[in-house]
Amino acid sequence: MECSSVCKLCFRRFPKTSTYPYLKEARCFSSAEHRNCPRVLVMEFENDLVEIRPFPHRRPSGIRYFRMCSNGDQCTRLPNCTYAHSRAEKREWDRQLENERDA
Repeated sequence: MECSSVCKLCFRRFPKTSTYPYLKEARCFSSAEHRNCPRVLVMEFENDLVEIRPFPHRRPSGIRYFRMCSNGDQCTRLPNCTYAHSRAEKREWDRQLENERDA
């Protein structure tokens, strides 16, 4: 379960199933339209591609794992919420946190 950086426009415009090679290969169909397009992190999770927000570097000290946000899509703290908003995001953030502790 590796994260990939993909074009934000392509990711938002097309279906998220992992069978779409342009998302898995992180390439756009239209290089002219997407030349300076921002990128988003995605990971394959349960046969879909899920957007992963950047790892929160501002978080409570001593944290051992991330919790899921109880507000879900209604969260008023997005995009700065330090709680995970999907199981894929929680899994990736926990992995990064473990790697940070081991370093």
